[in-house]
Amino acid sequence: MEEKKSGIKKFLEEFKAFAMRGNVLDMAVGVVIGGAFTAIVTALVEDIINPLIGLFFKADFSDVVIGLGGSSIKIGEFVNSIINFLIVAFVLFVVIKFVNSLHKKPEAPAEPEEEFAYDTVATTEAGGGAAETPEPDDSVADYTEKIIYTASVSIETTEFDKAVAALENQVQKIGGFVESSNVTGDTQYNSDGTTSIVNRWAYYTVRIPCEQFEAFLHETEGFGNVISTSRDAQNVTSAYTDYEARLSSLNTQEERLLDMLSKSEDVETLIALEQRLSDVRYEIESIERSLRNYDMQIKYSTVDLDLREVEVYTPTVPVRRTFSQKLSDSLSDGWTGFTRGVQNIILGLASALPALILLAVIVIVVIVLVKNARKKRRAKFAAQQEPPQEPKQ
Repeated sequence: MEEKKSGIKKFLEEFKAFAMRGNVLDMAVGVVIGGAFTAIVTALVEDIINPLIGLFFKADFSDVVIGLGGSSIKIGEFVNSIINFLIVAFVLFVVIKFVNSLHKKPEAPAEPEEEFAYDTVATTEAGGGAAETPEPDDSVADYTEKIIYTASVSIETTEFDKAVAALENQVQKIGGFVESSNVTGDTQYNSDGTTSIVNRWAYYTVRIPCEQFEAFLHETEGFGNVISTSRDAQNVTSAYTDYEARLSSLNTQEERLLDMLSKSEDVETLIALEQRLSDVRYEIESIERSLRNYDMQIKYSTVDLDLREVEVYTPTVPVRRTFSQKLSDSLSDGWTGFTRGVQNIILGLASALPALILLAVIVIVVIVLVKNARKKRRAKFAAQQEPPQEPKQ
């Protein structure tokens, strides 16, 4: 029993919520007013418009009937309905247009206050008055320098894997990220038949928070022997400010166009406003994209790192070598190059050996077949050249 009462109570609450909704109440009011308005329009048409039309010609075609066998087609009633519909529609259009004219929205101000003030100052100065150009408000304007920092670093290391791991850990530690990386090297064939990658080289492009830029460049000295470092700072404050000013102007234009669009009733004007609004929206998105790109480059500095694996560090200070040292290094480099060349030739021949054996077998078979063919040809030719033997008496 209690469950039944609870269900009824829930049903009544839902009905109350439905009945008290704004849309339902608005619809009910609209139906009532619409019914009353329909009565007014009907009375206007039947009691005033139709009698006036009847003064000039007969507006009642109900007597027009087309006989068809035992039945009749009341074409006149149909014509009366069409005429009545056109009259009602026309009267309704005139009434609605008249009511809308009574509710015109207030016109928008012709020019914003800022432009009016600017024009007033310019006119006063042209006339020789003592008016001064207003100073910019320092509390509103943002004079923060917008600077994009970039750097390029070349590093040598004898412990390539360790240096790469340290580089990636340091970037992650200070809140940066690796934008791109590429690691490559030369293949070396070892005496035990294995291969290894030597003379490895890595190229990293990393993005570092701008406040950690100098600290990160200092930390690169721990990755190995720093051969060279270059820095660059690009001040984009002027371009950034221009973009912001243009964006503010476009946003103002967009607001005005939207306001004009909501007030306009002419179809051609609506189409023109929508086209202009689309163009303004495209420019806004383009500038916002450029500003986001600037913000990213300003917030995260770009550092290009060239990391190379070496056996011996290159002296950062030039060292004068004697002739004997140069000769010894040249002989050592020459012998190393010669041995690597011989190894590569031997390994290349070994890899091509199966193909060479197969090719040799094919050549031998071809030679044997050719020799046999020649022997048969010669024997046949010799038999043809021998004179025929005369029979014995």
